[in-house]
Amino acid sequence: FYLIGIGGRGQRALQSIGVWDRIEPYTAVVRGRKDWAPGAGVDGGVETIRSDRPPSNIIQRDRLVACMLEIAQQEGVKVTHEIDVTAVRWEGEEVVLSCMRCNDECAADNEGAEDAGG
Repeated sequence: FYLIGIGGRGQRALQSIGVWDRIEPYTAVVRGRKDWAPGAGVDGGVETIRSDRPPSNIIQRDRLVACMLEIAQQEGVKVTHEIDVTAVRWEGEEVVLSCMRCNDECAADNEGAEDAGG
């Protein structure tokens, strides 16, 4: 599984659209990070703890997607899978998407993303 860190800016963005309270229970608080150089062993990472920043919340990417999908559907958003968005434009306060069915190239892109953990 792939983890995503949601820092202060991301938390505020999710709060601004009213969904953070529904996502936050699925997260774990972390106060730092650990980075490994290519080829470094398990113990070769460099730990960084930033006491001058608020902690980040970590969530599994699939769980975040599932939360956002559930919230969107409850708000009346129709979600259709295997559709390619080909253009986006604004008409006043409304966004208009131009879409088409996912073709073989799009399907191959999605399979590659899944193989890479996406």
